[in-house]
Amino acid sequence: MYNPNVPFNLKELPPPFTLQSHPNFMEILRIHNEALQAISQLEGALNDLERPSLFLSTFYLNESISSNAVENIHTTIVSALADQTKPADERTNENKEVLNYRQALLEGTKSLKNYGLSSRTIKAIHQKLKINKGSPGEFRRIQNQIGNRKKNGTVEVIYTPPEANNVDLLISNWEKFILENDSFFPLIKAAICHYQFEAIHPFEDGNGRCGRILMIIQLLQDNLLRYPALFISEYLSEHEDVYKKMLLRVTTHSEWWGFIEFMLTGFVIQAKKTHIGILQLKHAKKEVKTLLFTLGENPIRKSNVTAVLDHIFHNPVTHAKFMEKELGIHWQTCAKYLRELSKL
Repeated sequence: MYNPNVPFNLKELPPPFTLQSHPNFMEILRIHNEALQAISQLEGALNDLERPSLFLSTFYLNESISSNAVENIHTTIVSALADQTKPADERTNENKEVLNYRQALLEGTKSLKNYGLSSRTIKAIHQKLKINKGSPGEFRRIQNQIGNRKKNGTVEVIYTPPEANNVDLLISNWEKFILENDSFFPLIKAAICHYQFEAIHPFEDGNGRCGRILMIIQLLQDNLLRYPALFISEYLSEHEDVYKKMLLRVTTHSEWWGFIEFMLTGFVIQAKKTHIGILQLKHAKKEVKTLLFTLGENPIRKSNVTAVLDHIFHNPVTHAKFMEKELGIHWQTCAKYLRELSKL
């Protein structure tokens, strides 16, 4: 009998089922293949770009906002974009969290190249999140719990993670499963690993955000993407109640397949949404560039056009001083360019 107040006896991976045990194997295969196709098309769109990281910058920020929203930390894309042009001490706490998340995502991508999907990468991601509770980048050494706050102010415990002295062993098993187990399709394995990481809950705080970044990084590890561009948090934020209930149902009733199908559907939706967004941005940039070069007198010096366009698509909210810092063009010139672009 499940007791939410007792440290959960989490079983090591692999999970207690096989692909063939699914009650409708052809249906799960269909959903998985649809997700793979959507991711492949997204990868193709990214490969067609000269500088994918330029176009993905704002997507990273939107992913950060969505992931933090799951943790009840709310802001807007415009507010976060504006705050990134300010010194750190002038940013709101919510936007600091969002900008830290983006840095953690990029740090995870960097660490993956050097150390693989390992404890070192997990800790590097968590450290960049700059969580205030516990020791950033260090696995917990105390017991923690997950609870729901009621209207009367009390907290109802819904899950107690495994004891702290089991964290290292469970994370080691998690790593081994990712690297060595080929019994599951990559996207199904990503869903399994996401549940397992959240169930381990290896840090005092920040596990949800860290786990959602790791899910993106795992797709890089499995060579499904070259860039961390499958932004699942928007889907999870929009279906937050279902997401959290399904995670818990795996724990309490071993309802793995419902959770896996939920995640696969999210992969499909978000891959398609990002693909469309990239195509729209690519078209928008081409239109702006065409507009500038068809004017009788281009307001931007020809040698600066590419740099200026890259800057405003990388930083949709900007100002002259920030632009000077980023591009090395005098702020007065930047102010002139921005005035002319605003008119256009």
